[in-house]
Amino acid sequence: DITVADVEADKTTPGIDETVYFTDLSTNSPDTWLWSFTPSTVTYVGGTNSGSQNPQVEFDAPGYYTVELTVTNASGSDTETKTDYINVPDTIIVANLTVFLEGPFNGTLMDAYLNSYLPIQQPFNTAPWNYTGSENVGSIPNSDVVDWVLVELRDTTQAEFATSESIIARQAAFLLNNGSIVGLDGSSILSFYHSIIHSLFVVIWQRNHIGIMSNYAVTETGGIYTYDFSTGAEQVYGGASAHKQIGTKWCMAGGDGDSNGSVNIDDKDNIWNGEAGTKGYLYGDFNMDINVSNQDKNDVWLPNSGLNGGVPANPNGGGINCYVPK
Repeated sequence: DITVADVEADKTTPGIDETVYFTDLSTNSPDTWLWSFTPSTVTYVGGTNSGSQNPQVEFDAPGYYTVELTVTNASGSDTETKTDYINVPDTIIVANLTVFLEGPFNGTLMDAYLNSYLPIQQPFNTAPWNYTGSENVGSIPNSDVVDWVLVELRDTTQAEFATSESIIARQAAFLLNNGSIVGLDGSSILSFYHSIIHSLFVVIWQRNHIGIMSNYAVTETGGIYTYDFSTGAEQVYGGASAHKQIGTKWCMAGGDGDSNGSVNIDDKDNIWNGEAGTKGYLYGDFNMDINVSNQDKNDVWLPNSGLNGGVPANPNGGGINCYVPK
């Protein structure tokens, strides 16, 4: 008998870059499959493609998508068309975030000594972040940029459940000397095309400071999700043991040269030792003054040795890249 096409998706209102799992429900044993989407702004993931029986698809732009599946067996072909079957909402999370790094913090602002040494492409494409976003600039947009940071959004019911499995979006951005996290133009607050099902928790990663996560759900007022990590010990998941007070500000703790979420002897032996006496954009430059020197070891690494971060799970590359160009 000729095969009869039928299809089902595990969700029909996904966020941008959220994976949708399609299942072929066709009868009479088809042996070939051809999927198409209108509009065609989709990405096949999980090793699947348009000829897979059960493809995994991410939708790259908001709007309604028509899904078409053509199946074939020895007796012939059949096509199932589901018009406007997938609705990707045009939901934007606008995030106004503030964070300080211990290394360059001078008591009021952060010194931007590394500004002219910063790479023009995001630096989180290696382990442990394995972030594949394409953020890049022709030049660093202004002299207030201290460094790149990786912002990660997690959607779950409460902080202790915000493991890496709850990641919904990631974006590399610039950190200004006043603690503001901004887009690639050096001034705009961040935007993510995504929807929130439960509650929003935000994680901040940086190359040689211990990553932190919001202890409380980030809430929206006037269309903007605002969170300042620096105002108190309890602003960060894990409390006072997960970040460090310097004067009136709570800062991400420096000294994590291997970016594994803790400060220990490996950061000195494997990172600082190998870079000591050199200068540049280096992991062992814990105070971020361009030079890898005894000050990095004695003033940042040593006081923080033994400190561990409070993020429920280290990044494992399983996050969804959600880069919105500015």
